[in-house]
Amino acid sequence: ECDWNEFSLLWYYSGYIGYVVLAHYVRTYLSLSRTTELATGTVMFAIGYFITAAVFYSRIDTAVTLTEIEVSWRFCTPNVVFESLGAFLVMKSLFGSVRKESRLVVSVSDMSYGMYLMHIFILGFVFNLVNGQFTTPVTIVLVGVSTFVICYMLTRLISLLPGSKYLVG
Repeated sequence: ECDWNEFSLLWYYSGYIGYVVLAHYVRTYLSLSRTTELATGTVMFAIGYFITAAVFYSRIDTAVTLTEIEVSWRFCTPNVVFESLGAFLVMKSLFGSVRKESRLVVSVSDMSYGMYLMHIFILGFVFNLVNGQFTTPVTIVLVGVSTFVICYMLTRLISLLPGSKYLVG
């Protein structure tokens, strides 16, 4: 728990429900053309990213604690909501026409909760293996892709066990 966590023990049950409601609203009631969705999403993401980066870089020299820097990317701040909504709109415009026929998309979707639950453990392990061996951009891509693939494969294996729905959703 950090000192900026105003929700204390209820942190994970507080402001995040707004993202679910927002995604439902956008998916159900917002009907834009694919081009408009892509343009709007890109602009929203860019605005959110710019604000996040600007706040972050403005605090680097003056921050006394790490917590003071982390304020720029708090999950329930308007800039992060803009980035999230922008990313959602871009993904919807790019992959919104992908239907149930795409077995890979459906499989990743089915495994996503289990992947979410385990990713932080796998990420740390993969980072320790890769760190210092490549440049930072290559390390970021390797760690991200490796973590995604490993989490998917492990979650898929767990999903084959009886009663696995209680573990991986």
